[in-house]
Amino acid sequence: MNIKIDYREKKRGKKALKFYDEREHNVNILNLDTGDYVFDDKVVFEFKTWSDMFNSIHNNRVFDESLRQRDEYPYHYVIIVGNDKDKQKALYNLHKLNIKFKIKQYYGAVARLNTYTNVIYAPNTTKAFRIMECQSEKCLDSKPIIRELNDKTDNVALNILMFLPHIKYNRAKLITDSLELETVEDLFKVTPEDLLKVNGIGDKLAESIINNITKRYLK
Repeated sequence: MNIKIDYREKKRGKKALKFYDEREHNVNILNLDTGDYVFDDKVVFEFKTWSDMFNSIHNNRVFDESLRQRDEYPYHYVIIVGNDKDKQKALYNLHKLNIKFKIKQYYGAVARLNTYTNVIYAPNTTKAFRIMECQSEKCLDSKPIIRELNDKTDNVALNILMFLPHIKYNRAKLITDSLELETVEDLFKVTPEDLLKVNGIGDKLAESIINNITKRYLK
């Protein structure tokens, strides 16, 4: 992979350069406008120690950083690095500086961040380098996620329905049995009005099923 490291990472950046260079990646230290580590111009990480994280929550910087990452890259993460002892020490240091910060602010901030980006953790710096590498590889490998079928069936319509979001075997079976669906053609002819006749299917779910069938199989 091609890896870019922000020059402000300083000593940590040099360690990362050595780590990734030994793993035969193409690594450069640059002035990055967004993020601390960028993999193949698609996966970005904002690197935070516990002290960095608490301070950036206190001054709201982490939200601006993570929003810019989301806007500029398809895959974006905030990685928090350190163990519980590091976390407690960071909290203690804030209190010594008379900075009012409670751990519930951290939990609230992470909950907010997870609504539009991804917060991940590593126990130490070396593990963080490895986790970022592994996460980037998974983001970039383009392998589809496949759901295993719990029940083998020759009913093609049933098989397709089981792969749609929010549809499991029992609900898919109820739909195919109620509407007598067996083939792909049968399924593609189904309307929202048909689905509303099935017990437990409301307007939103019916619309979701039709939209997902159209998006996945008819476009």
